[in-house]
Amino acid sequence: MPEWQTGKIVRRNGVRTITVRSEAQMGRMPNEILNEIKPKIDALKDSFPDGISINYGGELEDQVEVMGEFTTALVTSLVAIFLVLLFQFKSIKKALIILFTIPISWFGAIWGLYLTNNPFSFTGFLGVISLSGLVVRNGIILMDYADHLLANNKDKNPDIFKIAMAAGKRRMRPVFLTSVAAAAGVVPMIVGGSPLWAPLGAVLAVGLIFGMVLTLIIVPVMYYLGMKPGKKKVRKKQRYLQKTITTGVIFLFCSVPEIGYSNEIPETIISLPQAIEIAIGNNTSIKEAEYRKLSSAEKIKTAKSEIFATALVNFSYTGLKNDPILKMAGGPGKTQMQIAHSNIFHWDVTLVQPI
Repeated sequence: MPEWQTGKIVRRNGVRTITVRSEAQMGRMPNEILNEIKPKIDALKDSFPDGISINYGGELEDQVEVMGEFTTALVTSLVAIFLVLLFQFKSIKKALIILFTIPISWFGAIWGLYLTNNPFSFTGFLGVISLSGLVVRNGIILMDYADHLLANNKDKNPDIFKIAMAAGKRRMRPVFLTSVAAAAGVVPMIVGGSPLWAPLGAVLAVGLIFGMVLTLIIVPVMYYLGMKPGKKKVRKKQRYLQKTITTGVIFLFCSVPEIGYSNEIPETIISLPQAIEIAIGNNTSIKEAEYRKLSSAEKIKTAKSEIFATALVNFSYTGLKNDPILKMAGGPGKTQMQIAHSNIFHWDVTLVQPI
């Protein structure tokens, strides 16, 4: 409810600012409300005078800041996962095949948010990062068993197609059980309907199921296409490409921490007096000098009071409407006596000399 407050001028980043706040109703998301009122607010901009702008804060501002950091974290995690897979399988093809299971699970994450009517909040993004590490496990299970079959039948001119199909059939049950168990564990988050944790649960649950189905279909096919024997020249080019990609990925991984997400601050035009005021207000040296000046003035005042004599003068005045009369009963008559004047002045002087 709007209420009157004491008038004051509020500045944000040195610019005069009026902030309008509101609370979301129960059962409605802030993003949903903002999408409804944003066109109406934008329509008012044409009638504003020069120098006035509108910026959105709250959850939208937090999402812009957090999404940038999470994007860097997601890229870093993908590069780290690729390097681990490359170290384990010693093959660019196999590492890329397993890594391909990550983006196909993101479609399931989007469907999860759509089906549960949840926004893509920062917890949803956190779920996407977590999902990237979970779905890789399914591809590793299939790839490892396929390599095991290929190693056992290497001397018998193995059929890559049959090996890929056998790996998919053999590992279907463990992949299914692990994915369903993990998805069922986050169902209470979705059922609870919390605006904070429901997006995370929706992304993980639907993303795991969707990624499991596509992994069981796509990984065997890609394994067959990538591992089937080819010509010597083609294999030689592939080995050269492996070394090139490995070097590039390692270089990219080393440079990821230096690649940061920078929030672009909206350009604001301020006057020279405002710039001077902001500079003075943020200058710690000037503030420290002012504090030292006040402290020195207090010390000087205290020193003077301890050296020089101090004179104290007190003055008071009392005015009465009538003269104060004292009446006394005695004998046959009454005796009256004036005990003071109607106007009374009192003053005194005190001289103090420190020893």
